[in-house]
Amino acid sequence: AGASPAGDTLAVETRELDGCGFPTDGAPGLCAEERFINPCFDDDGVDGVKRRPFWRQVKYVLAQLNLPVRICMFLLFSKMFTVESVISAASMVTKNRYGWAVHQVGTLGMIVGCLTIPISVFIGWISQYREDR
Repeated sequence: AGASPAGDTLAVETRELDGCGFPTDGAPGLCAEERFINPCFDDDGVDGVKRRPFWRQVKYVLAQLNLPVRICMFLLFSKMFTVESVISAASMVTKNRYGWAVHQVGTLGMIVGCLTIPISVFIGWISQYREDR
């Protein structure tokens, strides 16, 4: 038990890890002390690390995003904001403008909620069979 068919024991390979816990294979890793700069922490000399201000972290993240990604994120946010605004306003519009009762407005909300997930699943399924262009 514990021996290979040749009769010798199993050897456990040990590898040196860098500062991030990744194996180095003898070469300097991605997190080598002289090359790795963590954007979220500064060395304050007392207890080792101090958090950078929130806006400095945001600036670092935004600097990593190129223009097409920024435009796509803006359009996605605009779409989500518009859809949520329309759905939220639907109850006020139907009740005040068309004189619907509260239970009718609630029924409309339930129908919209019940249709959202199946329609999203259907669109995801059908998009697998259509080209993007």
